Amino acid sequence: RAHSVQTQQAAEPAAPEALSPPSAEDDAERRRRQKEREEQEAFREEMWRQRDAAEREALQRQQQLAAAEREALVEQIKAARMQQSFEMEMLKEQVARAEDARRSQQEELERLKQEVTKGSVYQEIIQQF
Repeated sequence: RAHSVQTQQAAEPAAPEALSPPSAEDDAERRRRQKEREEQEAFREEMWRQRDAAEREALQRQQQLAAAEREALVEQIKAARMQQSFEMEMLKEQVARAEDARRSQQEELERLKQEVTKGSVYQEIIQQF
């Protein structure tokens, strides 16, 4: 039976590639393709690395810009509060001056009323004599 398997194998022609050992040309082609794949993979990895670095840099710039905008807003708020505080002080001073002027006018009015009253009293006294 072993002999019949050998006879059968001998009778079937094998594929030429299977019978011949890989040639130096095939090895060189295989190495060239492998090198090409490795170069392409290295290129892709470098592109991804550069893309990631650019994205990180862009994100960092956006964060810096946002921080600068926040700082500018804080400064604007501080300036607005200072302006509001200054305006409130000015208004308080105006109110105080207006109150002083009102008091002065009230005092003057009271003085004038007293003079008129005195004048009327004197007038009555004079008329009686």
